[in-house]
Amino acid sequence: MRTCFPLSAVSTLLCLVACKQDPASAPAPTAPTPTSPSPATPVERPAPTAAPTAVTGVPPQTVGAEPDCSNYPVADIERVWGPGVQPPAPGGSNKVRPINGPTNYQWTCRYDYDDGLGLSIALEFRVWATDDEAKQDLANAREGEIYGKRPPASVPAGDEGFVATPAEKDVSRLIYVRAGRVRVLFSATNLGGTKPDYTDKLVQTFKLRWP
Repeated sequence: MRTCFPLSAVSTLLCLVACKQDPASAPAPTAPTPTSPSPATPVERPAPTAAPTAVTGVPPQTVGAEPDCSNYPVADIERVWGPGVQPPAPGGSNKVRPINGPTNYQWTCRYDYDDGLGLSIALEFRVWATDDEAKQDLANAREGEIYGKRPPASVPAGDEGFVATPAEKDVSRLIYVRAGRVRVLFSATNLGGTKPDYTDKLVQTFKLRWP
């Protein structure tokens, strides 16, 4: 720091001015106090979209497309019905169709035998959004079955089911069965006449995929 010796009023004033302007006499600048960064605002991310619920026993289907019949390959059909079955033919008008909205849909897989008698096995599937809707669907089918007739015989398969009475008893056999939210209608039609074990074989076909 510069030392001032006042000799006179003028020199004293000059000395004070010099002392005031001496950089060494100026206080050191104060460093700014660091501030803590503000916590980052959390970014809201959309919740993940739930994956489609899998349906036991049936492959995923696309409404308007040809049905995927891979849950019943030819080899499995032949285990029950014997060799000679033809796989479902591609193309044509057989498509997956909606039922009362996009979340409910149905399709049919048809397997034909080249045995000279015209045996055809049709597996119709209906998938509903809830078990209750599938129950109601089966109840409606049963109600139509018992109208003016005796109650249909039940079948030991799925959650519930029954043997339907076909319009032409000598050429086809049918069963309705519900498994969860899936309702199936399996039929065996033979232009040469049905056989006594057709109903049992339809139940066996069902049990290839469900208990």
